[in-house]
Amino acid sequence: MSRNEQFLTAVDILQSSRSVEVTGEHGSGRTHLLQRIRDHFVTLGWRVVELPGQEPFRRSQLVALALAGIATTGNDPRVSPLVTAYRSLLEQVAGERTVVLVDDSDSMDDGSWGIITAVSAAQHAPVAYTRVPHRPAPPAGALAPVYSIDLLPLSYAELEAAVEASWSLTIEPNTMSRVFAKSGGNIGIAHLILDAARRAGRLTEQDGIARAVGSLWVPTLRAVVDRIMEPLDAHDISALQALSLLGTVDIETAVKVVSQERLIALEGARFVSVVPFGGRRMLTVNPPLIVEYFRTQAQPAQYAAILAKIGDSLHGEAAVQTTSADPRNTSSHVRVVHEQIRMRAVRAREAWHAHPTVAHATALLQAMQADSAHIADEVDTLAVAVGQLAAPDEDWADWESAYWSHVAQHQGDVERALEGLATAENKYPAEAVRLRATRLLLQMALVDVPEEEPFAEVDTAVLAARDVPLVLMVRVGWHLIRGDAVRAHELITVGYDDAAPIPELDALQVYCELGLDRYELASELAEERLEKAHAAFDATNIRVYSYLVALCGLVSRRLERAETIISEAAALGLPPGQAPLSYVGLTLMGAYFAIRRGQRGQMAQFLAELDETGLPDGTLPGQNRAFIKTRLALLESDTVAAARVSRESGDALWERGARLAAGHCYLDSVNADLRPGDWAHAKHRLDQLNSPTFARAASVYDAMMSGDMTSTVEQVKALAEVGRRGEAAYYARAALRIFTADDADTQRTRELLSEVIDAAPVSLTRSGVPELTAREREVAELVASGLTNPMIADALVVSVRTVESHVNKLMRKIGVKRRTDVREYLLASGARG
Repeated sequence: MSRNEQFLTAVDILQSSRSVEVTGEHGSGRTHLLQRIRDHFVTLGWRVVELPGQEPFRRSQLVALALAGIATTGNDPRVSPLVTAYRSLLEQVAGERTVVLVDDSDSMDDGSWGIITAVSAAQHAPVAYTRVPHRPAPPAGALAPVYSIDLLPLSYAELEAAVEASWSLTIEPNTMSRVFAKSGGNIGIAHLILDAARRAGRLTEQDGIARAVGSLWVPTLRAVVDRIMEPLDAHDISALQALSLLGTVDIETAVKVVSQERLIALEGARFVSVVPFGGRRMLTVNPPLIVEYFRTQAQPAQYAAILAKIGDSLHGEAAVQTTSADPRNTSSHVRVVHEQIRMRAVRAREAWHAHPTVAHATALLQAMQADSAHIADEVDTLAVAVGQLAAPDEDWADWESAYWSHVAQHQGDVERALEGLATAENKYPAEAVRLRATRLLLQMALVDVPEEEPFAEVDTAVLAARDVPLVLMVRVGWHLIRGDAVRAHELITVGYDDAAPIPELDALQVYCELGLDRYELASELAEERLEKAHAAFDATNIRVYSYLVALCGLVSRRLERAETIISEAAALGLPPGQAPLSYVGLTLMGAYFAIRRGQRGQMAQFLAELDETGLPDGTLPGQNRAFIKTRLALLESDTVAAARVSRESGDALWERGARLAAGHCYLDSVNADLRPGDWAHAKHRLDQLNSPTFARAASVYDAMMSGDMTSTVEQVKALAEVGRRGEAAYYARAALRIFTADDADTQRTRELLSEVIDAAPVSLTRSGVPELTAREREVAELVASGLTNPMIADALVVSVRTVESHVNKLMRKIGVKRRTDVREYLLASGARG
């Protein structure tokens, strides 16, 4: 249940004169939710009585009421303070439409709490109170039925929205991912982490974007952890220290270090959680900041003692190969993935320092490529140190491939990387095939495509086993990028043994299936591989396959699935790492969905992050910035500009040899503004592509351009009938812009096309309108609460006609037809989340 849903649920319960208990850890947002409830009832004109608990005076009777201004003593000494307090609070609560709000009820003295429950029962006044879950709940007593709402950690998107709203800053995605993982989705801790980093000079701010520099742990956070662990005894703290040094482990390993009884107690107090991942029960420490606290103070001897207890079964091996239905966008999942990244880098760094060899340097460099927190200077230092070593040519070829790929992907210096690999080919002739293949893959992905097919005459039977996949990637990629999906698919079908999956070849296979119009096969492959990547906590592969799943959703117009995947991938952070094309693609898709939500600031952030890497547009579909510029023009209803941007991008890609991507740009261009001259230019080039996708598109657009309304409708409806309703709607919208005459036949055609569009799946968050204003949010929440227009008018002190106008405009803006849909919109869009 999202925070919006919890808020709306709490309001519903209280409005029906029932009470609500809100539980959550320190910093979980309990007070913030209570403030939202207060603001809501103040807006409705209810009387709101607020009574916060006072921990220092918890054992002093009636002090909470006294400090809140409720009289506990009167002029008549014969009257008990309890009676005086009861009468005084009764006066405050007397009458209808009153709600009592108690923050930190577990810190309230028994006398004050008893008076509150007694008055609530007498006046049927609902009470909303908060408490920390591991502390004893106050006795409900005479309260009306109490419903409990547990504030679980925020999702990545909810935390990002809350932090950015509070800070009035955009948090760079990789920084936000690290904050999410370290805070466990706890909004209060997230604020403390960022504030401490800013004060320590580890959070830079430029052009409204905040970015972490180095570690987010600073010594001042120790006081925060001490406060969190205050209720624990020495044995509990020792247990947490041991578990923190272990990291995320399966529970069978944890019980070798900490007794089962102790684990159960810590779980009950929510300091540890047992979460199912990939078929295993993994134990994590809550909040993750505790882990950082102990690790910064750990001594080698402490690690040695733990290792001695559990032998060789210490965690960290991401060897789980079973599929999993685990939740993706949770702090626990992100934390486990981050832990694997960190442990891989730690092991690689330890191996390098213990035995500085070229092979260990390569492993360290590859580990750092997957980590958004690594320091660029460390790579430079590593490169200098490697230059002093001796090694076999095979190890040197591994290093050259990894290093120059890093230069291209992380530093954005593609030209220098290609030159470095060409030099390495000459320097290590025995490894020339592998180095040349690496160079060609970078060149084709980021620059241009050779006129002649590379390795066309190579006999793979005489190649070293490790070179075969690289050569196959080059050959398949060359045909695919140049628009021959049929030949590319033939090659990959014969040459790729996917029993041992290779992400880059999987990516090419997905593109092939899409190019052959086999969307379901493409999606099934990508989804299957993504599940396995999640089960193995493999960050790099999760990013690769997330991009492929999202791409399939985008191409097949399954936009809701694509947007979900983009959100999940963003929660992990998106360093270019070992998969530059998935980084470019995911970033551009993030920008695309930000446009659809009306969040231009977030869109600009995505594009700025991409520009900062120095990475150029890719040569495959979905990997060029014109895709976003076209959508922006369409958002402004400037179809001419949208068509021009797409056409120019298509021409530029065609010159680079990226004909498949160019073909999609041409389709975007004619869909935005179909003109005879532009169509002739596009069709001439589309006819050169060996892919049924373009053949079908050409047939539909030919029918439009010739004015054949019957053929156009038949082809569009045929697509809808085979389940491609999104694609059918795509062509139908273009046809509506062509067939505009007033005669009866044209009007009937337009009706049929409109029916196809109306039948297409539409998400409540799909409208692409700007975010709600403060007044619109206020009206939306009142509508979502079930209030009628007259009731809303009373709450806002405006006329009913004004409310009707507000509600009608709101519903048009968010694209819904029923008042009940407004609640669903608030939950789906995360407004004020």
